[in-house]
Amino acid sequence: ITPQKPVDPSHEQMRQKIIDILTENDERGAEISFISNAIKKDDAATEVIVKELMVEGEIYEYKPGLYKAV
Repeated sequence: ITPQKPVDPSHEQMRQKIIDILTENDERGAEISFISNAIKKDDAATEVIVKELMVEGEIYEYKPGLYKAV
């Protein structure tokens, strides 16, 4: 059994906030800059979490630069 990496609660909260934001903006999707402003993080930090959520299949890129929750 491989040990799980410790879960950073603030990282988990950011992930959930991003999913919530994308769910609320389901009509047109949301850009990284919009998500960054909403969660008060810089674009680079937001992009890391967005990519993570995409790999896990939680969100997808609806149009170039616009993301939506699954």
